[in-house]
Amino acid sequence: MALNGFIRVTFEDVFSRGAFLLNAPQPARDFKRSSQDVEVQEVVRDETGAPVLVDGEQQRVWQVDVIDADEDVSGEATRVRVKIISVRQPVPPPAIPGTPFRPVVLEGLMAKAWVNRDRCRVEANKPHRCGAKQAWSLMATGLRPANVPGMPTGDKATAGNGRAAR
Repeated sequence: MALNGFIRVTFEDVFSRGAFLLNAPQPARDFKRSSQDVEVQEVVRDETGAPVLVDGEQQRVWQVDVIDADEDVSGEATRVRVKIISVRQPVPPPAIPGTPFRPVVLEGLMAKAWVNRDRCRVEANKPHRCGAKQAWSLMATGLRPANVPGMPTGDKATAGNGRAAR
């Protein structure tokens, strides 16, 4: 099957009831290039390992945690980490007045399936009990405020990826 890497999906496919931002976008750590003393932000790279440039600037990777607003989703599945590809740090939307909740829409959403083997245990002289499960990595190109009735939609002069809107 030729489904390697990320697959484009719509925000509504993944978050049918919407999503709430938990934290401001933070730089994603490049584990291959960081050391114990120096943390390096992950950037998008081509096949040769060179940084991908857009208008002469590196495409950086940021990460946010979001909560799935679907009440039927429970446990670990309610909280999801999403990486955002953007030249500049994305600007989070305003919170709903009187609450810490920030409804968001993730733009340019992509998903990639992988196998999480963290719970897979092999013990000597015992049958293998595999706790592995399918997991999903999510990546986006930006975020913007969700259209919530009675809530300001934010500054229309900037897009959710920190660049000027066109």
